[in-house]
Amino acid sequence: MSSSQALLFSTLNKHRIDGGHALFAFALVVCTFFGAGCKEQISGIGGPFFSDKITEKTLTLIDSNTVKFANYVQPIVQSSVHSYNVNAFGTTLFLGKVTDAGASENVQAWSLLRFQFLSSDTLANVDSVRLQLRLINYRYGDLTNTHLDFSVYAETNQRVNDSTKSLTMADLSPSPLGTFVGDIMSDSTNTIYVKLDTSLYKHLDLTTAAFVLVPNAMSNVRGFGSSENSGFQPQMEYNVHQAATSDLVTTRPVVFDFPLVLDASVAPAGEFSLRGSLSRREFVRVDVNRLNTPADSISQFSTVNSAVLSLRLDRALTRHSDNSGDTAGPVVVQLFAPLTADSTAIVVSNGTVDPVDPTLYHFQIRTMVEQWLRDSTKNFGFELRSGYVLRTFGTRLDAVDDVTLNRWTFYGADATDPAKRPVLVLTYSILK
Repeated sequence: MSSSQALLFSTLNKHRIDGGHALFAFALVVCTFFGAGCKEQISGIGGPFFSDKITEKTLTLIDSNTVKFANYVQPIVQSSVHSYNVNAFGTTLFLGKVTDAGASENVQAWSLLRFQFLSSDTLANVDSVRLQLRLINYRYGDLTNTHLDFSVYAETNQRVNDSTKSLTMADLSPSPLGTFVGDIMSDSTNTIYVKLDTSLYKHLDLTTAAFVLVPNAMSNVRGFGSSENSGFQPQMEYNVHQAATSDLVTTRPVVFDFPLVLDASVAPAGEFSLRGSLSRREFVRVDVNRLNTPADSISQFSTVNSAVLSLRLDRALTRHSDNSGDTAGPVVVQLFAPLTADSTAIVVSNGTVDPVDPTLYHFQIRTMVEQWLRDSTKNFGFELRSGYVLRTFGTRLDAVDDVTLNRWTFYGADATDPAKRPVLVLTYSILK
């Protein structure tokens, strides 16, 4: 390239660079101008829509018309077309009674059993019959007493089946087939044997006969293994005479067995009780339609941060067993259908004891309240139950309280002392 050509190229290139700088500067001025205009436009038009603030509020309710309570007993679980006693598949046979006038408690636990029967030919050669029961570590009531005293009766009118919910002494044989009396430590897991009257036993129609264990002079309730408790199942033992050989000892397992709880305990006016293995429960329903008054209060658009139902315990009328795992508080069970024997339910949470006041129990129901605010047609309420365990009843899985006899007594919405009434505290957030 000649020197004149090089000079010309350098000059042209300089003009291109200067032009680029000028174009960039012009674009920057334009963007700044329009950017400032855009900012002003957003501020002027969007301001009213972005001034909302999130406000947290607290609503305390003691109104019995908003939070409604009802006590009831539900001893039957319905599965398809068959009914079952709530204890039909429990692992413990409760047996005994507690009568305590000071605690307004009068409860009995009977045990119902039916066994596989012997053929009539074999039964004719039976010399003796014994009922075998295996103790488990359980005691409710008088925790210092080790006395066992109960009788075995026959029931021959087919009133005992897996859906039996009531019996009286009039339903049983006039005389017991056998009685056991003895002192056995509560932590014993020994097998006890109850000798039955063979002459009475042989006259029973064993294809339909059932056996009912009834407590006599007892001040507590003890536990025995049921057919659902592996290694602890009851059995009927027979000694069968055989002329040609030595006698044969044979046993028959149970067809079904479960405890029948008969509770005549009475809660004082203004209080309610929960009872395990009887399914005495408390139905609670929060009328969410009454929560949105005044109009700027909680609504379907609110976020529920907490919803705590607090109940005051009457400790004098509350009792639990000596089982270390049997002291957990009652549970909240949400219902997904109207309250019936086959209401679909799911366990939500356990109650918790107040860290300062041991007579105060708190139940967190936040999720349910928020759901009901969104859709009140799904509000079927919830239950307070003394405990829960999942059992299969036919084709249905249900949460029942067959693992305990615990009694929990709380002050209700009509308690004489307003300070002891239930309180629901809602904390929620709204746009303001």
